[in-house]
Amino acid sequence: MRLGLLTNCFRGRSLLEIADWAHANGFSALEVGPHIQLDADVFRKAQEKIEICALIYCRNFFDSDPAVAEGHVKNLKARIEFAIKLNIPLIVTSTGIVEGAGYEGSIDRVVGFFEEMVELIGDSPLRIAFENCPAMGNIAISPYMWSKLFEKLPPEKFGLAYDPSHLVWQLIDPYRHIEEVKDRIFHVHAKDTQVRRNILENAGILMHRLWWKHRLPGLGDIDWDRMIETLRRAGYDGIVSVEHEDPEWEGSYEKVERGLLMTHEHLARLV
Repeated sequence: MRLGLLTNCFRGRSLLEIADWAHANGFSALEVGPHIQLDADVFRKAQEKIEICALIYCRNFFDSDPAVAEGHVKNLKARIEFAIKLNIPLIVTSTGIVEGAGYEGSIDRVVGFFEEMVELIGDSPLRIAFENCPAMGNIAISPYMWSKLFEKLPPEKFGLAYDPSHLVWQLIDPYRHIEEVKDRIFHVHAKDTQVRRNILENAGILMHRLWWKHRLPGLGDIDWDRMIETLRRAGYDGIVSVEHEDPEWEGSYEKVERGLLMTHEHLARLV
């Protein structure tokens, strides 16, 4: 395994600036978020410095506003075509969800939509990994829904961007299901979640989401020694991409960098 970095925490910095910083500080790859313009010349210069392992674009492709949905689909297709052109091996995305249909009721629309994306991919080795975040329009949020989706989508093209942080706050064991989906784990997000028990025990899970927050790995409830070892035993040997959404380490580039360096030190001994 190798440590990567998702670029979203560096909004406002150019891809080349991020690539320089990541390479200088021991990261092996970048997962590039939608805030970075798809400029082939800039990406090629970045690829001379560091591997670009994925593009990520998570949106609801079935938004109730047709114009919004059309824009999201256009942007996803642009990233697929761009990734093929620059030999970037992976697109990380959400599935979309149909308003009013719910999770299971959206499966057929999701499958049909991504079968169209396979036609766009053609003979390219590009693969698609669904992030398991319940936000941004997504049905691939739980082991139950993974099984439903993967019954209908081919394993050579579709898998998971496995993010254990979203399982923690859904009260799903983040280690237990790795073996079950090991052949579908194409990518891993290193992000943690802290359950704030004092708030949970007073307010419950329904009033608001203040009872949990995302943390950098090592600062939340996930045992990363156990997580990395479980992934290793399951045969995963890909990128572990640090996704920084920790509110305690945001607010300035200096704090973001310090948090990332702390995370790198915590995870580098494991991968």
